Amino acid sequence: MIKDKRVLIVDDDIEFQQAVASFLVTQGCFVVPTKTCQDFLTALEKESPDIALIDKEIGFEDGFDLIHAIRKHDRFNALPVIVITGKATEPNKHEAIQIGADDLLAKPVSLKDLKLRMTALFRRSQSYLQDEQVLSLDGIKINLHQHLIKIDGQAIDLTKTEYKLFTELALKKGQILSREMVAQKFLSLKNQNPRTIDVHMTSLRKKLGDYGRCIKTVRGRGYMFHLDTH
Repeated sequence: MIKDKRVLIVDDDIEFQQAVASFLVTQGCFVVPTKTCQDFLTALEKESPDIALIDKEIGFEDGFDLIHAIRKHDRFNALPVIVITGKATEPNKHEAIQIGADDLLAKPVSLKDLKLRMTALFRRSQSYLQDEQVLSLDGIKINLHQHLIKIDGQAIDLTKTEYKLFTELALKKGQILSREMVAQKFLSLKNQNPRTIDVHMTSLRKKLGDYGRCIKTVRGRGYMFHLDTH
């Protein structure tokens, strides 16, 4: 599943970086190693990677700044991102997911586990519109033709606004939808206020059951759909 994938790594620990790169090469990956944030951003444009592995602390730089840059990028805003850090605290993990990382692994990382996480992300990133216009996201199926959403085979009763909101979040998985965009696109002019949006999101999360937690609120920015990997 990870064979022939282009992997962009940024880590100032050369020994660790080489160990990860060597392993991934044996799995058939093409690896681009970088040591600074600027090197990473330059390689991002040049190499068009399939996934990014980012250290939290890169010398005196913060790797989380790169996640912000990726999610704002016109071409790479849906790029799968795994944070690998020696400080895998709950606050760091929470922050990483909130700003758009797909996963976080603690150093020293199990290379086997890394491969499994990468495989899972690539599988999810291949969610696609099938011939019958069905978007598949883990246990969620969205029939865009029938305007129907099923979770584990069971149809979910959503309002028209809830359906539109969730479909937009799912189609732009991993991207942040601003509150302003949500209000302008999905709410009537007389209802475009934060409390109305919050009511819709609260109702939507409740109806989605366990998948409700996949709708993340990014404080001060908006909302994002992120499939939890575990």
